[in-house]
Amino acid sequence: MNTADSAERGSPRYYPVALRIAGRRCLVVGGGKVAERKVRALLAAGGQVCVVSPELTPALQEHAARGDIDWHPRGFVDADLDDCWIVVGATRDPAVNQAVSRGALARGRLVNIVDEPSLCNFIVPASCELGPVTFTISTAGTSPALAGWLRKRLEAEYGPALGIFAGLLGEVRDEVKARVAGEEARRAVWEAILNSTALELVRQGRIAEARETIRACISSPSD
Repeated sequence: MNTADSAERGSPRYYPVALRIAGRRCLVVGGGKVAERKVRALLAAGGQVCVVSPELTPALQEHAARGDIDWHPRGFVDADLDDCWIVVGATRDPAVNQAVSRGALARGRLVNIVDEPSLCNFIVPASCELGPVTFTISTAGTSPALAGWLRKRLEAEYGPALGIFAGLLGEVRDEVKARVAGEEARRAVWEAILNSTALELVRQGRIAEARETIRACISSPSD
């Protein structure tokens, strides 16, 4: 079945994307544990977070006291949506969640209502971060449990070593561009590095040897 057929049947696929939200105003409606997780993720990505909720968890109260978030200690009103870019609804009140969704969609905002895919125009996949490497897993809302299980498997499989390895690759990226001419030749260099023992050396804590292996691949990728 192609994408057009899927869309006609009412089940279009999600379009995977990573958003740069640094400096963008993000609204979170709700002050419980779920909202706390959403706020933490938005802050980590550099979002300017506004929380609307009569009450907050202790952790969110600390964020508010430090000035990390802008807290409005009251219920949601439609005007809260006026100057935000991303909207997250995380309340236990279906009527409030529906109002948040309806107002956000009418304004063309990006909106996610927790555990209510029908009220969203985007969903948040399960993710794990290993240094600069981020894995995201989505089941299109069909099974968050499966997404979480896969995330844990990936974390166990690769661990912190993958992030360190990615950092080593970043160190030589400009060097490869400068020293190796042509897209095919550069691809051969990266394949040689990725198929080398460098990652395994990182896993063993032998970082200096991993660097040497990477540089050897740059000099002689076919060896």
